[in-house]
Amino acid sequence: MRLFGKKEKVVKRLSPEVKRHIAIVKARHNNRISNLEDELGILKKKLREIESDIEIPKSEASKKTDTIISRMVHIKYEVGIRKELVIWL
Repeated sequence: MRLFGKKEKVVKRLSPEVKRHIAIVKARHNNRISNLEDELGILKKKLREIESDIEIPKSEASKKTDTIISRMVHIKYEVGIRKELVIWL
């Protein structure tokens, strides 16, 4: 609780230029979050397509699936970090 009170006092003392820069950084992070969430949706579709495609050999499908899943995990981690950062700005 105390930490938030200190943050409020600091925010009140910021100059308009600094507040503008903070708003720009927030907008960049929110834009990146939106782009990452869109990419996550695309990867989910690709994953479903690979799993439902019978013509692809299992070993190749397994490699593609592993690559997609690792990228999805990375995206979810980055989105979580950026959302927390935006809260603290």
